[in-house]
Amino acid sequence: MELDNKLEMVKSRGDVYNTFLGKHLLNTSFFHYVWTGGLFTFLNIFLVWFFIDIMKIPTLIASSGVIGGLFFIRYFVYRWLKVM
Repeated sequence: MELDNKLEMVKSRGDVYNTFLGKHLLNTSFFHYVWTGGLFTFLNIFLVWFFIDIMKIPTLIASSGVIGGLFFIRYFVYRWLKVM
């Protein structure tokens, strides 16, 4: 069952969806924001570890490149998913 169909079932019930938090948390943009945030957090940790410990790139260069690169990629992913 797709996410939109599940959300429509919850909305049709009305008890949770009609609360303040329900209206703001039970939409697809919130779920896209949450899973992409988790994915980019994991990528940040993994890539910094990989470039510093495995590739032996200096910490300042590796962390600046990874954090800056993922910042721009996250922006484009959010635009693509229409979260922003």
